[in-house]
Amino acid sequence: RLRREELARPYPGRRLTAQCLNWYIPYIVGDIEKRPPAREVTLGDFEQFVLFAVLRLSPNAYGAAIHREIEKRTGRDPAIAAVYTTLDRLEKKGLLRSWVGEPTPERGGRSKKFYALEAVGAEALAQSYQRFRHMVAGLEKLLEKS
Repeated sequence: RLRREELARPYPGRRLTAQCLNWYIPYIVGDIEKRPPAREVTLGDFEQFVLFAVLRLSPNAYGAAIHREIEKRTGRDPAIAAVYTTLDRLEKKGLLRSWVGEPTPERGGRSKKFYALEAVGAEALAQSYQRFRHMVAGLEKLLEKS
């Protein structure tokens, strides 16, 4: 049977403080009530573009459609690989969920992978949007001139 310290050690030989133990143990043993509060998620510009596109296209948000939406709305033509990498990263962060749809004849019998915002993702996007609005407040006339 493993000791508490061994359960919480993410790397062999690494010593952890009591604070770290309190942080890791609930995740390992599944004690949800003792988990620390969620940290605020900071989103980069491109992550925000991807989340906005998923929100706008939902429930039909899939990689190529998200890429087209970003291109159409921002005038930027990101690499499709950047879109898929960002989708994977956002899903790993728990901001998105994905599922595989039914195979379609248009795609030669292949399925599309669809994406939707999780509640945490919607909250992170809303917080990011509010921070942006607070920064811009009062600067509208200056920004519209340029």
